[in-house]
Amino acid sequence: MVVIEKVKSIFLGNPSPSTKQIHSLDGIRGFAILFVFFDHAKGQGLELFPVLNPTGFGKAGVYLFFVLSSFLLAGQFLRDDCELGRWSLWVSYALKRVLRIYPLYIFIMLLYGIVPSFKYTATDVFSHIFLQEGKDQFWAIPVEFKFYLFLPILMWLIVKVLKKNLGLSTLFLGAVMSASFLITIEPAEVARVSLIKYLPIFLLGILAALIHAHLQNRQTQFLESDTFGYIAEGVALLSLIATFGLITTLRTKPDWFLLQQDWSDTLIFIAFGGAWSLFLVAQLHGRGLIRGLLSHPIIRFVGTISFSMYLWHMALIGYTNAHLNMAPPIKFSIILTITLGVAIMSFFVIERPFFRLKKYLPR
Repeated sequence: MVVIEKVKSIFLGNPSPSTKQIHSLDGIRGFAILFVFFDHAKGQGLELFPVLNPTGFGKAGVYLFFVLSSFLLAGQFLRDDCELGRWSLWVSYALKRVLRIYPLYIFIMLLYGIVPSFKYTATDVFSHIFLQEGKDQFWAIPVEFKFYLFLPILMWLIVKVLKKNLGLSTLFLGAVMSASFLITIEPAEVARVSLIKYLPIFLLGILAALIHAHLQNRQTQFLESDTFGYIAEGVALLSLIATFGLITTLRTKPDWFLLQQDWSDTLIFIAFGGAWSLFLVAQLHGRGLIRGLLSHPIIRFVGTISFSMYLWHMALIGYTNAHLNMAPPIKFSIILTITLGVAIMSFFVIERPFFRLKKYLPR
């Protein structure tokens, strides 16, 4: 029992009332990385349950990561005790983002440059590190890091100029989102790692943080009633169903998607961002059924090592799949186990030591 509690404290942390850690959000990370893993394994001919088709879940999982990232980061700046005028806040913010992403990212990039089978040149390695390129699953890293650079500007305007007013902030985010429609990024390899292309997803995550903060600050009888909780639970379920429906629809490549590629991409991002944002906020304010499932220690554990899993899984799937000769479900299970094992070691050896340095950063 002591060992189990120790493992839980290492991977899941010891939440305190002051930090208000929300366990279900850790679980959402776990589901997001499993979406990505199942999709990419399917692309290599591997599946655990042949009756299920995870095609399309990968990008949906990454979009969920984007929404969750913007929701959590924006929420920090919306707290009443957050003083945006302090230089130490911005120094701490920048260093935390670097410590969260770069140590493991640089290590894996160097590995891709050293191992011949990955076929990454020195130019590829440096272009990835400097956020100019995003091959394979690495495309999401430049996109997210560029959002880290853009977020302080948005939050300064929302907090200082718009005074966190929900209506005005919604109009502002809508205006920024509309402007993203007018910007075309060329060529395709630049668009792949452009923040502009995926900006609507992040903006909807910020809007979700604003709505969540607004609901928390309003103490009304209705918002605290069972009725509101059941409504929120239902909205969370419907938004989840809508997301799966969108994934299924896009597999068929509908005519409007093929004929209007330039703007339909943005509409797809808005649809995913809106559905995931709605799900995220609704499950937090629901009766607790979905939140309870997401808060299960196993799925939270997977969420804790999700970043390591994301960076490692493609290489492990490709290499192991090529060297194992057995039934796909068995091979899938072995690869998933190996990926979890490598991610745990990566978490201990690289991620955790660097990220623990945040306690020495200015507050």
